[in-house]
This record gives sequence, structure tokens and C-alpha cells, in this order.
Amino acid sequence: MLFPRILLLGLCLVSLGAVALRGDTPAEPQRLGGVIAGARWAAVVPDNWNGRLLLEAPDLRHAPAPLAAELDAATPDHQALLGAGWAIATTSYRRTGPILVDAIDDLRGLRDRLAVELGAPRIVLVEGVGMGGLIAILMAERHADEFHGFLARDPRVDLRDPRALRLRCDHQPRAPLLFLFGPATAAETIAYQARARAAANAESIVPVLWYQPEPDTVEFPTERPTRPAAVEALAGRPLLAFAGIGRPEKFFSTLEEAGLRVAARVAFTDHHPFTQAEIAGLVARAKAQGLRLATTEKDLARLTPALRARAQEAGLVAVPARLIFDDSGAGDAAG
Repeated sequence: MLFPRILLLGLCLVSLGAVALRGDTPAEPQRLGGVIAGARWAAVVPDNWNGRLLLEAPDLRHAPAPLAAELDAATPDHQALLGAGWAIATTSYRRTGPILVDAIDDLRGLRDRLAVELGAPRIVLVEGVGMGGLIAILMAERHADEFHGFLARDPRVDLRDPRALRLRCDHQPRAPLLFLFGPATAAETIAYQARARAAANAESIVPVLWYQPEPDTVEFPTERPTRPAAVEALAGRPLLAFAGIGRPEKFFSTLEEAGLRVAARVAFTDHHPFTQAEIAGLVARAKAQGLRLATTEKDLARLTPALRARAQEAGLVAVPARLIFDDSGAGDAAG
């Protein structure tokens, strides 16, 4: 994953009020490594280290793969980070297979070890991919006071730790959280943001989405994006769209104008209080007809937590109507 990582880490620093990433070609960095609680770790530290640390949370590994802390300092993105004065570290985790609670402890232990080896870092960011992306999310929810920001790449949001089956996302990240994701993880990533937006309070921070349609490419924002990530996630499959807003037909027509195929549409009255029977009926109809459920964020927010979870498990995607409606009609459509 090339420079999209650098850009997103830079955006995270901007949100913290820090200076954006900028650097020169680094000299040969110092290499550190060892074992903490059974987890192997590796780190590279540039000679111009400025107190910034990136912890990389790797994806799931299955046995019989060996425990190894894999960190290639020669990649272009790592070279850019090292040139900007960042130290980079990663862990093998203490075992293979699904691991969440202990993996979080492995990353926290690695941060503490580096604080002893190097001195306390000023800024610590966590970046994870796959299972590591879910770990970054959980850390943003539970350990925000210990870190400064998180980047989740294609997070496996629905993964479960067999040793901690009750562990679930609470959808209330309390530190800057950025998502970089593609088609394979779009539905669950967008669903997480929708639930985070619905559950937002004075202490939580709604995560930012960055959609990457193909590997090793990135869509840079234009002056006015016309296809939000939620719309991209719905592309390629016929929809069952439903809405309980002031002008539901405007929502349906806008989906079609965005290039989506609306095979069925169900309109409810403005601010409609959805019942269990109505959501069950929509889910059953979508499943029987091979359709994808789509609604507005406002309608999703009006569902009870149980109904929301059921609909999202069935693949419901909430589209932020204000992003895709024309300026002239957005206010009327939003309800």
C-alpha cells in the first residue's frame, strides 16, 4: 500500500494539529527487535527520530506460519516515513489465528518497550490491515487516551476472538480513526461508520472513510465528489431502496442518477417509526429477490439498535443523502 498510507497518516496528524508528513531520503536506520510476552517485535528508528512512532498491526496469520515480526524498511512508504523522522515498529502477536485482546496488549507492550529503549514518543499512531484494522478500531474505542490516532485498512470488522467471544465494537471511537478500504470490505466498513454516526456523543469521533477501488491505487478527492463511498459500495447489484423522509422519490431518483439500479422502492411517511415486522419484511424481500438494501442515514438512525443490527447483518447500506443530492434539493429530500 503505497502513498495513500502516507497521505492518510498526514491527515491524521493535521486533525491532531501536528505538522504534515515531510521528509528527505533517510540514512540507514537503527534496527531493534526482541520478544515481549511471547510476541516477536521489530522496529526501525531513523537517526533524525522526532518522537513520532507508527505501530503496525498485521493481519491474521494461520498455523503453521511461524511467529515473525515482518518489517521491510526499504519499501517506498516506509522510506518516506523514516525520512520524515518517524520510527516504525510491528509485532508478530503472541500466537497465530484470530487474536484481538492479547494482540492489543502486544501492541501496548511494544509501545512501552520502545519508550524505554528510545524515550517516550510524542505521537503514537496505530495502523492495521485486515484483522489488524479491527484491532486499530478496538484500540480507538478502548485505549484512545494512550494513542493519538488510528488507520484501519480493509478492517475485518466481523472477526471474533475465540478467547474473547463477547468482545464487540461499541462504535464510539474516541480518537481520530481513518478507514482505507476497497470493495471487499466496503459494506461492513460503511456500516460501522453509520453506526458510529448514530451513536455519536460528546466524547466519540465519527471515523473518516477513504474508498480505494483497486489495489495500490487511490482516488484523490476532487473539488466536489459525485460518488461517495456508500454509493460505490452499492454499485453492481440491484437495490431495494426504502426511505421515510420528506421526498423519498428524490432519494430513489438520485440513486439512479448516480448510476445505481433501483429494482424496488418502498416509500414511508416522513420520520416513519420502523417496526420489527417492516424491517423483517424488507430483509426477506431483498433476500428472496437477490437485492441489496439501501436507505438514508436518517432512516438508519431511526431504527432501534436491534433492528439496525439485523438490517446491517443483511447487508443494508446507508447513503448520506446530503452528499449525493443536488444542492437545490438536498434540504427538501433530507426530511
